Amino acid sequence: MNLDTTLERCLQQIEAGESIDGCLARYQDQADALAPMLAAAVQIRSHAEARLSQTQRLQAKATLRQTLAAQPSAAAVQKTARSRWALSLGGARRLVAIAAVAMLLVVVLSVGVVASSEPGNPAYAVRVIAERAPALVNRDSTVRAAVELTVAERRLADLQLHLQRAGRLEPAALRALLAGDAAAARQAASAGRVEQLRVAGRLATHARILHVLADRVEDPRSAQLLNEASRRTMALAMRLRAAPSSQPPGVQLPTNDMPAANRQPSPVSTATATPMATADPTVTPTATATATQAATATVSATQPANATPSPAEALAPKPPVEPTQAEGIVPPRPPHPRQTALAQTATARSQTATARAATATARASRTPGPPGPRQTARAQTATARAQRATARAEAATALASRTPGPGPGQTALAQTATPNPDQSTATPTGPGAQATPTDPAASSHPPQPDSWLPRRPD
Repeated sequence: MNLDTTLERCLQQIEAGESIDGCLARYQDQADALAPMLAAAVQIRSHAEARLSQTQRLQAKATLRQTLAAQPSAAAVQKTARSRWALSLGGARRLVAIAAVAMLLVVVLSVGVVASSEPGNPAYAVRVIAERAPALVNRDSTVRAAVELTVAERRLADLQLHLQRAGRLEPAALRALLAGDAAAARQAASAGRVEQLRVAGRLATHARILHVLADRVEDPRSAQLLNEASRRTMALAMRLRAAPSSQPPGVQLPTNDMPAANRQPSPVSTATATPMATADPTVTPTATATATQAATATVSATQPANATPSPAEALAPKPPVEPTQAEGIVPPRPPHPRQTALAQTATARSQTATARAATATARASRTPGPPGPRQTARAQTATARAQRATARAEAATALASRTPGPGPGQTALAQTATPNPDQSTATPTGPGAQATPTDPAASSHPPQPDSWLPRRPD
């Protein structure tokens, strides 16, 4: 309860007959301020309740008439009609207002002085505590670590600025920096692995800056303190980096100091060309593995080569390969039954859409008078659908009937893969695989065009 309210209640209680001591006993916490004001109010009341005799009253009336005759204005009389307690209450309120303004000025000036304080000033410790307050009241470890790092970087900037201006180290700024780094490391230890690595990186940056400052400072004692602070900060960073990961297994986190993962070479498989059918009935040979060429045999990664040439055979010249035109051309493939079925389905849908469009147009024309907007819109929609279905049917029919010949790339691949007639290529597919001749004409059962695969020459 403020002083004005307490004073009004005490005055009301005194008018009701209570004594000043009773009011002060009831409000003991404000008794020192209420005692003089209540005494003055009681004294004023005693003077106001004084009674005049009949003679004094007559004299007062005569004097009043003379005064009023001399002063025709009634402004003075209206001013004296205020409450008898107005003077005392107005004075107390003015005192309270003046005290509040003074306190506000003190707080504002103190905040400005604390915010602009530098290392070495008495208010610098208050500034450090005030800036760390958001981190102390937050329960989230990630947010607290970020705030502590931000405050520590401010202390590092203060330390650098003081070294540039004064040429000496300020221990208060260095202690605040180390305290902030240690607090950030403690908060990051209970956070996720990503946050730990991020905080460790920033702590390592602080350590490097402190080491650079130690090399630049001339005072040996300051250089020793900076080097010690750099070692402590780097130890915090290394401890965070070596902390056990809280991520699920199988997740690899990128770090600057993390060594690259060792990559094991993948096994090399046999090179084969497989023709794959696409929506267009064309033959597209696609290499499915890395080609590995041996002396006279092409082997897979899991099966060792059984055919090993002798030194004389390896040094003997080989006749040039002359591929024939018939062997270098891949015969065209007939249209797939599925494509033919799709073309027929598209044609049937086109016919159905055309019939619906004709029906809608006939209904619109049979209506007496001009056709309504709804019927016209339905007829237009059905016509558009019929046109789209017809276009799709034509495209599907053309796709099914088109049988393109081999492209230049397929012809070159077939010519390159034509083997030497005098030699054979061993393509083992199992433990007991034997070398087979690559000339289709030399086999009693020549392969079909779809299953014949060109092979790389020896």
